[in-house]
Amino acid sequence: MTFIIATAVAFAVMIGGLLQRVSGSGLALVSAPLLTLLLGPTTVVMVVNVCSVCGAALIFTRVRRDVEWLRYRALALASIVGVVPGSLLVATVPEGWLALIVGLSVLAALTATLITRVEASKEHHREPALAAGVLSGLMSTTAGVAAPPVTIYAIYSRWPQQSFAATLQPFFLTVAALSLSTKVSAGVGAQPDWRVGVCAALGLLVGVTVGGVLAGRIDPTHARIVAVTLAYLGAVATVIHALIIL
Repeated sequence: MTFIIATAVAFAVMIGGLLQRVSGSGLALVSAPLLTLLLGPTTVVMVVNVCSVCGAALIFTRVRRDVEWLRYRALALASIVGVVPGSLLVATVPEGWLALIVGLSVLAALTATLITRVEASKEHHREPALAAGVLSGLMSTTAGVAAPPVTIYAIYSRWPQQSFAATLQPFFLTVAALSLSTKVSAGVGAQPDWRVGVCAALGLLVGVTVGGVLAGRIDPTHARIVAVTLAYLGAVATVIHALIIL
């Protein structure tokens, strides 16, 4: 692994960790498409899952008082249904096509989040939560990204930002851990170079630490705009790269 790649890995995870600490999500959205270009899709999903577990655990210690455990349980239990078919896709789809799936799924999910215009409801409805959980489990396993389906559900249910961002942390931890353990037990996914792990860990620690300092000083809406913009750019580049190598 060259110095440039190592620096890029650390930077991508750092920016994602910072944005997630400030707004509640962004680690996987930002890092997954960018790291796919650097490491390949089978490796990157494993790396992003590990980063999601560690990043969510770090942030959870700061926001645990605002977690809505009822919604967390509904989302987390439903995510199990999506993890299994996601692992089968990772095991059977060639790397070039998997890269294309990663890029297109991120683009589609982000676009759906931006254009969603549903009749909002302040009540907690179980069916939309279950659907969001299933889709998040599927996307986390195949692309490393779990946030967009839950974001759409949050828009629908008018979920307050503070409790939404807090509840995302144990949910991200759970769904990423499920995705990772399922793939490891099935022997699916490439094991990353230890140097990738070191660079990602350093980037994550710096990003979450700096994000903790900036939290409350930066508007979470602005942080989400940056995260979505970077995710779009990375996803487009991933799709173009996948089409070239197919």
